[in-house]
Amino acid sequence: ADLSTLTIHAFHPPWATQRVLDEGIPAAHRDGLWRGETALLAADGSEVPVSQLILCHRNQQGQVTHLSTVAHDLRPLKQSQAEHEALQSRLRDTQRLEAIGTLAGGVAHDFNNVLAAILGNVAMARQDVASEHPVQRPLALVQQAAVRARTLVQQILTFSRRTPQQRRPQPLQALVAEAVALLRATLPSEVRLDTALLPTPLTVLTDGAQMQQVVMNLCTNAWQALPEQQGLITVRVDAVALPAGVAMAETPARTRVARLQVQDSGSGMDAATLAHIFEPFFTTKPVGQGTGLGLAVVHGIVTGSGGAIVVDSQPGQGSCFSVYLPLCAEPAASEPGPELHAVPRGHGERLLYVDDDEVVGLTMQSLLERAGYQVTRLTDGHAAVAAVQADPAGHALLITDFNMPGLSGLAVAKAVRALAPGLPLVITSGFVDEALQLRAQQAGVDAVLLKEHSMERLPALVHALLARRLRPHNAGTALAD
Repeated sequence: ADLSTLTIHAFHPPWATQRVLDEGIPAAHRDGLWRGETALLAADGSEVPVSQLILCHRNQQGQVTHLSTVAHDLRPLKQSQAEHEALQSRLRDTQRLEAIGTLAGGVAHDFNNVLAAILGNVAMARQDVASEHPVQRPLALVQQAAVRARTLVQQILTFSRRTPQQRRPQPLQALVAEAVALLRATLPSEVRLDTALLPTPLTVLTDGAQMQQVVMNLCTNAWQALPEQQGLITVRVDAVALPAGVAMAETPARTRVARLQVQDSGSGMDAATLAHIFEPFFTTKPVGQGTGLGLAVVHGIVTGSGGAIVVDSQPGQGSCFSVYLPLCAEPAASEPGPELHAVPRGHGERLLYVDDDEVVGLTMQSLLERAGYQVTRLTDGHAAVAAVQADPAGHALLITDFNMPGLSGLAVAKAVRALAPGLPLVITSGFVDEALQLRAQQAGVDAVLLKEHSMERLPALVHALLARRLRPHNAGTALAD
């Protein structure tokens, strides 16, 4: 083609042509050159971003003879900038999740203090009245609600990934049923949620809270895939032979496994989307409406439980997520209830209990005194250290809260360990993670107890530590709770 016959409109898309005419050429006439970002038209009609330079050429008399232009392809730079922005966005998402996790930990500590007091006093009140007394029924309902709140706190901490994994044999159907019950309260009335759970218990080795998160994430994903958030979600649990094309660690094909399915009547996904759905931060939702972490977390939990996840989806035909988990030969462990269990009573041993929360302290003091111990209750870490310093052999065991103003439980433990090397030490906290457990072990703490479980476990833990103290050859074996 004869380029001399082509106009500027042949090289630029309309918006770039307008910028060159309105801004570029006048500036070149005035200043001798103009540089700006425009675009050229490729042969296929697509736009190529360019950095364009327009030069104005003049003769010796200063008259304009012609204009020339040079364009530099900006596609590599644009791609690099896009990748950088994507990385920055992922960093912000990660930092936001870390902030949520930190906030969740703080809220959990304070909220679990409240739950410890509620559960403790309710259990003692139920113990003090006859089993047929009319007040037993409302007290049982209060207890049930408090246990439900305790579970919710654990689920929040699991979502923010601030709780250590606790895998044990558990019935899959019970975990799924509880997660579905929580979901029903959040789904709009236009969404129908059906379940088909095999009556025969299927025991799997998993972290219960994390497996419930799998159910909730998959169901939430299904809900968001429904057109106008209206349609059907079906949750199934059954036992099947592991399909030949599904790879599970140490589980041969055709082995009988547990299967959890979440199916929706939504928009479905194409092959390109399916290839990326388990990648962290990948999302098809609009900006600000999704982190792209829900399915990535699901994949991590499932594979961490020795399982596998498979997706079957077609555009316009909905999606079906199938989670395969190895069956566990061990019977499911029963979850201890918040009752006062029959444990060997104390013999008047003197215990030192430290907690800045007076309600929790009074509750635990009453609990331990009922169990046969003498309890000195303090609300300050410095006072606790002073008490041990004044009489290093005056107490048989020390229990301290972790998060206290002035002197933390760990600081108390370190100071007391130096003053009374053989004194058993217990730290309680409304929030326990792996970092706290490690730091407590390094400080010589004998046990770390989640405060909300004090009613079920504290008297038995105290008895075990005092009994161990009588067997010096067992000293130094750290307990974790």
